[in-house]
Amino acid sequence: MSAKRTSAPLGEVLVIDANEDHLTLSAIALGRRGFKVTAVVSGKEGLRLALSQAFDAIILDHKVRDLSAFEVLKGLVGRLPHTPKIFVVASGTEDQAVKALGAGATGYLVKTARYNEVLPMEVEDQIEKARIKVRVQEQGRALAAGIEERRRLEETMRDFEERIGLMSKHAPFILWTLDMDLRFTSSVGSGLARIGLRPNQVNGLTLQEFAQTDDPDMPMVAAHRRALQGEASRFEQEWHERIFDVHVEPLREKDGPVLGVFGIALDITERVRAERVQSALYRITQAASTAENLHELFRSIHGIVGELMPAKNFYIALHEPGADSLTFPYFVDEEEDPPGPQPLGRGLTEYVLRTGKP
Repeated sequence: MSAKRTSAPLGEVLVIDANEDHLTLSAIALGRRGFKVTAVVSGKEGLRLALSQAFDAIILDHKVRDLSAFEVLKGLVGRLPHTPKIFVVASGTEDQAVKALGAGATGYLVKTARYNEVLPMEVEDQIEKARIKVRVQEQGRALAAGIEERRRLEETMRDFEERIGLMSKHAPFILWTLDMDLRFTSSVGSGLARIGLRPNQVNGLTLQEFAQTDDPDMPMVAAHRRALQGEASRFEQEWHERIFDVHVEPLREKDGPVLGVFGIALDITERVRAERVQSALYRITQAASTAENLHELFRSIHGIVGELMPAKNFYIALHEPGADSLTFPYFVDEEEDPPGPQPLGRGLTEYVLRTGKP
């Protein structure tokens, strides 16, 4: 028999009691309180239902049909350790209640005149205690898992940092690691000195604090964020007038989850500058063969040089062999007008002419 309600129940309760009159009264009292009730007189049927359906609480009378109440209790305790089990005894048989508690019941009630008044409150209290216990256990497991994960992370990072420290002690590059919050946990390598840093000086800073940016989409920051998602990246980064070839990738345990980010940067400033100079010389050669006149050639040279260095003020001086003066066929200056022929003196132009050095 069942007590029906249209609203969501407080919980589902199974009642097992050989006395059909008591069973009906218990179902009515619990139904009024807001519980969905399933009521049976058979111990075997009660066990079958308990093990095949999910109940928030089970009320077991000391008298049931087919089996002894303690046989039923034993089956419930063994298979449903977290479900509240309230054992009901007759007045004057409290020793059975003590025995039931020892066998695994979570609570007991004595059938008195106020039994059906007390029953719903006891069931509600037992369900709430069980739910709190489950939450505490889940939180405990999560905390233990978090502690273990943190321990494994620290061990992995420590081992990794020892290995990269040995590898980078004399190497001309920079190596670093960041945790899942993109906070530096190590930074080593002789390349650090080229940007004015000491080994591990930035430990504890976030990547955005180090880069002095609030923009999470800054290319360098975005690349590290992608690494946390499992994606490796390679890019060039200019920093403190140096140019670095940067590679970042996820930092993992062997066959495990991502623990952070590992990065390596090689200072390629000289190589890039040499490539740019080589490219500039090639373009100047091309301009010399395609320019229609000297002024157009000089203007092209000015533009190409301006891509290598600041060159708002720029001039080209000509010196005829055997002459004692300089002429300026191309002269651009923010302050001064183009000068006429100038006698040789002790300036930078004359120094270049004398030494052949830039």
